[in-house]
Amino acid sequence: MVRIALGQVDTIVGDLEGNLQKALEYMDLAQQEKADLLVLPELFLCGYPPEDLIHRPRFLKDNRKALNRLAEQTKGITLLTGWAEAV
Repeated sequence: MVRIALGQVDTIVGDLEGNLQKALEYMDLAQQEKADLLVLPELFLCGYPPEDLIHRPRFLKDNRKALNRLAEQTKGITLLTGWAEAV
């Protein structure tokens, strides 16, 4: 059996650091509940809708850094979220 936790939480558009901290808090809560998978909303780290922010290369670079930091701190649980990147 797989235990799935859903992290339905409001994020703040453009607040990469604050949203990252929220993700870590929800990850901790999910692990306390023995979840195997934490699912976060679409574009959780950058906030939704990011609108013109996704046209700023620096913002996308910082978004990627925040995602990497989140990935580095994800241990003992699988995390699923969507995020913005230039194509």
